[in-house]
Amino acid sequence: MRRILILISLLVAFGIPASAQSIGSVSPYTATASLTATTCVGASISAAGCIGVNLGGYKFVAVQLTGTWTGTVTFEVSVDGGTTWVTQNMMPSTGTQTAVTTATANGVWYSTQLVGTQFRARFSTATTPPVVVTVRATM
Repeated sequence: MRRILILISLLVAFGIPASAQSIGSVSPYTATASLTATTCVGASISAAGCIGVNLGGYKFVAVQLTGTWTGTVTFEVSVDGGTTWVTQNMMPSTGTQTAVTTATANGVWYSTQLVGTQFRARFSTATTPPVVVTVRATM
């Protein structure tokens, strides 16, 4: 009995090994695409005009826009598997900390906790393509 109490005390004091805590963990997801058009129809998260991720297990998303482009990129989330898309608030990584649903210049934006089945960044207005978009999803 004494040995069991000592073992429990040690586990509480020093924690359970990380490998025992990683049940159900999901590795980060990263995808990059060069968006050249506004074509992104229905449930699409990968087309000429959008890139995204199925959120199964992911709660946070970061988006980086790079390149020489003009236009508008819209951040969207779906809660019904891609049938309906609504704009998603994203926070800029620099400057003002005001949430936005679109971007018109290079930079990095990140989400607060997402609720939905899919996330995408859509080239909603492609004046001068391409825009290079990198999406990273994490727990």
